[in-house]
Amino acid sequence: MNSEGQHQPGYESQFELLFQVSPLAHILFEAGTGKVFSVNQRAMDMLGQTREKLVGHNIFILMDGLSVLKNNNNLHNDNRRHILAYTKTDQTSLKLEVSFFLFKGEGRNCILLSCTDVTEREQAMCTLADLQDKLIAAQTIAKIGYWQYNFNTGKMFWSDEVYEIWGVDKHSFEPGYTTFLNSVHPDDRMLFPAPASLSDIEFNGYDMEHRIYAADGNLKWVHGKGILKKIQPARLNTWKEPFRISPLKS
Repeated sequence: MNSEGQHQPGYESQFELLFQVSPLAHILFEAGTGKVFSVNQRAMDMLGQTREKLVGHNIFILMDGLSVLKNNNNLHNDNRRHILAYTKTDQTSLKLEVSFFLFKGEGRNCILLSCTDVTEREQAMCTLADLQDKLIAAQTIAKIGYWQYNFNTGKMFWSDEVYEIWGVDKHSFEPGYTTFLNSVHPDDRMLFPAPASLSDIEFNGYDMEHRIYAADGNLKWVHGKGILKKIQPARLNTWKEPFRISPLKS
């Protein structure tokens, strides 16, 4: 459309061509009613549907996970990306990441929906989450925790079991190297480098037992095993140490 409000020749055909040849799956439908106006080949291939099965039909019935878009409030919020489940006619289950763009066309509100098949990614994420849950369970059963200190950022990570060993709340306690060092029994602190010398440390790893004071003041023996991992150029990156709680020794 030009500055005088007249349609420019070929504009709609150019848009339609881009719509059809896009490598992304696109579906164009009316907001509110869900009536599908157009789909491209990529969308038909992804959904396992023919053009006749899509155009003119209700997208909210074809893809019930999109029912959230029936609510006008959801059309104007910042979250315009959703993950939904879709089952093809051959019973293949997919996970689709959909995003939408709301616009007005020919006097009515329309939605351009873009779909990406993220089934493998979501399956990998579920597998990773399952492995993480099993790792946490194994650490809890064995009473083994793990912490990691990054020399470059000064940030320290504690696994859940380390919080349990130290008797602190992971939601309110912020771990740090100085905090860790202060919890070590005074007679054992010389086993660890002072914070000021961390950047110059030469360390091949260690495997030893030492004492700590938990948050409630109780003295505990822990078995620590640490390694250093370097990054280029020859600079220290992380100090990784798993901890196992040991019976209290006299």
